[in-house]
Amino acid sequence: MDLSINQLVSETKKAVCGKGYDFGIALDIAKAVEILAPYPFDLSSALTDFLKNEDSKPCNISVKDEQAITVSGCAGLLSVIGAMDLFLSKDYQSLSFEEVQNPCLSLGLIAMRQSPYFGGFGLPSGISISQMLQQGRLLGLQSVVIEKTAFTPLPMTDWPARISIDDDAYELLKTFANKTYVPSSQASRAAGAGAGLTDND
Repeated sequence: MDLSINQLVSETKKAVCGKGYDFGIALDIAKAVEILAPYPFDLSSALTDFLKNEDSKPCNISVKDEQAITVSGCAGLLSVIGAMDLFLSKDYQSLSFEEVQNPCLSLGLIAMRQSPYFGGFGLPSGISISQMLQQGRLLGLQSVVIEKTAFTPLPMTDWPARISIDDDAYELLKTFANKTYVPSSQASRAAGAGAGLTDND
């Protein structure tokens, strides 16, 4: 299934809401997908794994001596978002995850927060998010050191016009997105659902 990136982002946003996450989290995850889309990642597998398997319960995030943040347990995307937001709120020196449930989408969320430098997990110290995206490498996020330096993604002119998603992954996105739709009824139409008689778009 070939989609425009905008269509993939829109379907992802609705599907995340359909999975039970609030709209702000859905926006974040959809933006992570948008950032990852031009690069050589398997977004079909990442989205399928998230929608089928990920637990939305946050992990334990602890702060040690006002310098280091540690996320214990297997971190889902909520924990990645929470830990990154906490990290960027003050002058913390390090952020560590024991494990993450979805390395691909986690990388997109971290790129979105403009924090590009990592060390650890068998990677060279100081490898940048730009390098990781270009190489299509996933990050285990086991021992992460982040410098608060702006991340510059690919310019829009370098983006592909379309992106390929597995048919099964797209059907799963639509299945979760459908949970956000209002059932058709006389009452829903009277309240404004659906296209009106004068709509011409």
